[in-house]
Amino acid sequence: RDRGVIEQVVFAPADGPLRRAYEDAGMPVQVLGHPLAGVGTAADYDAAIDRFATWVEAQRVAVVYGNTLQTFYAIDAAHRLGVPAIWNPRESEPWQDYFRQFPDAVAARALGCYEKGYRVVFVAHATARACAALDTRHNFTVVHNGLDRARLAAGTAGADRAGARTELGLARDDLALLLLGTVCERKGQHDFARALARLDHLVAARVRAFIVGDRPSAYSLALHALVDALPAERRRRVEIVAETEDVGRHFLAADAFVCTSRVESYPRVILEAMAFGLPIV
Repeated sequence: RDRGVIEQVVFAPADGPLRRAYEDAGMPVQVLGHPLAGVGTAADYDAAIDRFATWVEAQRVAVVYGNTLQTFYAIDAAHRLGVPAIWNPRESEPWQDYFRQFPDAVAARALGCYEKGYRVVFVAHATARACAALDTRHNFTVVHNGLDRARLAAGTAGADRAGARTELGLARDDLALLLLGTVCERKGQHDFARALARLDHLVAARVRAFIVGDRPSAYSLALHALVDALPAERRRRVEIVAETEDVGRHFLAADAFVCTSRVESYPRVILEAMAFGLPIV
């Protein structure tokens, strides 16, 4: 967009903090509610897709891009309009039951969208292979997630490791472990808490653990309970940090990065940890 290659309009089914970021960059966002709200039958689905296709057509777009599998409705609407669509799955759950939250008739239509995209762009070869049975039109391809290292470096400009460790209260011999990502079942932070409970006591005496990305949920409450159940000496060496954009100092201060995600496809946080030169578990 900054190079003048594309002009875009962003559709979102719900509002959130990224809306301001898009709009500050001159990218219009329309929040219109989920197109499939209340849909339960094939007839309901067809009517909902027709309505969404009418909106898409009014935007006079040349290409539709669907980010994550949850946007299958955009791919279907584009297909009905004869507009090319690029679908970008970022999940790696088994396709056989990924859409189980929808009624069977809708789930079947969602699976049919794999053959309707001009390209289905996966971010990892392993995920593409897992969906190979759906590649009936040979339209699958892989483009790995990228990372703008200059932008990443700008986020920590003027900071250094020593200062970051001081800010986080780390002693010279502390071994700082960083687990970064939204606290939720899919990202498996409970496993990290259970692993801390099983550490050898000599190792545990050196470890400082930072779980960054907490947000209110039942899973978060259970995570806090697991940490609170640790022996007092270990418990005081674990910090659960709320969601924040200020993650640079944690990367700078860390000695190792931990990823406990159950189902991820080439996670961005792994790229970020690599960029900061951290060993990764």
